[in-house]
Amino acid sequence: MLLLLIACAFVVVSQRFAWFEPLDRLVYDTVIANVPAPLHEDVVIVALDDASLDRYGRWPWPRELQAQLFEALAEFEPRMIAVDIVYATRTTPPADQSLAAALGGLRYVALPIIIDALAQAQQPIEILPFPDLLTQAPRLGHVQIERDADTLVRGANLFQGVGTAYWPHLMLGVADDLRQTTTPSCEDRSRAPLMEMRCGYTRIPFAGPRGTVPQVSARHLLAHLAGDAEVTAERLSASLEGKVVLVGATALGVGDLITSPLGGDSGPLSGVEFNANLLSALLRGTTVQSASTWAVLALGLLLVCMTSVSLPRLSAKQALTFTATVTVMPLLITAVTLSTLWVHLPLANASVATLLMYPLWSWRRHEVAWSFITGELDRIDAEERAWRARNVISGVATQRSVPHNPMQALEQLLGAQVETAPDGATFVQRGEGLSATERSLLEDTVHDLSGTQELVLPAERLARQIGRLEARARALRNGRDLGLAGLGRMANGAVIVSALGFVQFANASASRMLGVVDPGSQDLLER
Repeated sequence: MLLLLIACAFVVVSQRFAWFEPLDRLVYDTVIANVPAPLHEDVVIVALDDASLDRYGRWPWPRELQAQLFEALAEFEPRMIAVDIVYATRTTPPADQSLAAALGGLRYVALPIIIDALAQAQQPIEILPFPDLLTQAPRLGHVQIERDADTLVRGANLFQGVGTAYWPHLMLGVADDLRQTTTPSCEDRSRAPLMEMRCGYTRIPFAGPRGTVPQVSARHLLAHLAGDAEVTAERLSASLEGKVVLVGATALGVGDLITSPLGGDSGPLSGVEFNANLLSALLRGTTVQSASTWAVLALGLLLVCMTSVSLPRLSAKQALTFTATVTVMPLLITAVTLSTLWVHLPLANASVATLLMYPLWSWRRHEVAWSFITGELDRIDAEERAWRARNVISGVATQRSVPHNPMQALEQLLGAQVETAPDGATFVQRGEGLSATERSLLEDTVHDLSGTQELVLPAERLARQIGRLEARARALRNGRDLGLAGLGRMANGAVIVSALGFVQFANASASRMLGVVDPGSQDLLER
């Protein structure tokens, strides 16, 4: 019960203070990296990739060139366009007007806002697109990146803003417009006028590493607009018509680069690829839901209680196997629920608690065994000392008539000859009138007296105690066998019956006198 209470307290406290959050993250990242999420078939990226920058120059491009990109995109009639490019500042009026006109020619366009501080240690502000673009965009949303304590990006805040979490994520707004629904804004109870507020944090699975989301290079669209036959209109139409298009930079060194749980050699994800994964998860309903704290706590306590109840009923080998199984079980539950139901159950603390219970229980079991062995040996030694004290007078007489050499004493008393083999082993060479049992007992006695027995791990205390117990058990067996051998050769009949009425021993004389063939038969009592 004490072990159970300690284990339960360990689970509760570790859950409260998130002691094993890094281990939970490791399990989470392993599953996310190895179980790709299904990608929505209508999501595609128009990428400002390395080939486009090589062809048209470093980013940012002139806004007239960007306007041409949106004009070429409008030709293929995508269903919706979400732009992952922040247009916060003005340039020249003609360039800004051409960009606004190109965006106005699209069926649907969503533009991002960012929340940032103009200087270090200054209050954050919401930076919106310049006014000419606001009239062209029916949907605005934030594209803030939320990094965990280990700098990895596993999800995003669905709502964020200054003073209040007013702005939905750009991908949430696009998903709501596609599904013709409205996601209710989460409540940020601690409103602070000058603070950046966040709520609705949601983790997402990933469809795969960098380059997994279908992409159309911006170079191909601009080349098609210029009349270049490098990419056919049919191919572009199949890729873009009726699709949800995200426009953003995928080239290394341009835009946001996100370190995700995917890792590997594919490199970090670009911001637009992360947003594409987020939009796909929102549309397919595969966002990762965190299990409630009470559910996680209850399951962890259940596993710990199961271990506490089972360990006392198992052998040492079974306990080791059971502990290893139950230690892995919480991690398997986390992996299965995350990969199939997209529900995260962080149970690393239950695994650690189960793992720690085994050495504690083994220590307790060892202490009990040690105490029992030591107590029994002490009791046997005390009884032997008392017996020797009562028989000291007869012992003196016996010692005077027997030589001091134990081997010579055996030869004189039993008429046997003890010899030593070349390897140091002792054995009884001859002994007239000795039965097989008596010869075996004599050889064991000679073996004990010669001191040739070896104990395993003589420097280990438990091994020494086991050696003592083995010697005492052998002496008891020898005494029992010697006594039974003496009874067996008596001329008088002798029968030993237990308190429950079962025949434990009958010598040959008793069987012969009572006419019973089987000495262990209950017929002895009937006769």
